[in-house]
Formats: sequence, C-alpha cells, structure tokens
Amino acid sequence: MRDVKKTLSASLANGVKEILGTCQSVGCTVDGRPPHDVIEAIDSGDVEIPSEVRPLSSSSLSSLSRRNGLTDSSASSCAQ
Repeated sequence: MRDVKKTLSASLANGVKEILGTCQSVGCTVDGRPPHDVIEAIDSGDVEIPSEVRPLSSSSLSSLSRRNGLTDSSASSCAQ
C-alpha cells in the first residue's frame, strides 16, 4: 500500500482544507457549495473531519464507484 501522508499539513482537517483551497482556485464546488463555505463549516465545527485516515475496503470502494458511475476496473486502479 502507498504511503498515505502526501501533505505537509499537521492534521487531516488541514489537509482537507488544503484540497478545498485548490478546488476554490479552479472553480469547483463541493456538494453544490463553494469550497470556502465548506472550509468555514470545518472551522466552526459544523463539518467534522476524523482525526485519522482509514483506508476504504474493496467492497466500499466498489460501492462508491458504482454510485458515481465508475467501472470496477477504474476503482481498482484507484485503490492501488
């Protein structure tokens, strides 16, 4: 399995906010909301980010992939 830590952020919440900042820069939305609103929700405690990353099981990854219209082969390449 690959090394999970690929950021200099001290916590998972800060890593998520780092990614949300990138989303804001390129004009993405997150569940239909501007990324800055999600960052503010994390800061206020309205959105909880767990303290550690837990890898997805193969069945969970397949389920998410099917729900999002991806094939099982693309899901397995993401899990590697």
